Amino acid sequence: MPIYEWKCPRCKGERETLQAYEAEAPMCQSCKLDAGGPVRMVRRISLTSFSLKGKGWASDGYEG
Repeated sequence: MPIYEWKCPRCKGERETLQAYEAEAPMCQSCKLDAGGPVRMVRRISLTSFSLKGKGWASDGYEG
């Protein structure tokens, strides 16, 4: 399962969770304690450590 980054649209709090893609977005724990009630967090798009190096698969004769 991947690690997802989440951000609260109300208080701008952030957190990371290890969960399945299909799982619901977590509720903000900070806003849950406020009088305004719980707020569902929004998934952030984050950088990856994936990089392609070398000559590449196209030069190896890969024709898909």
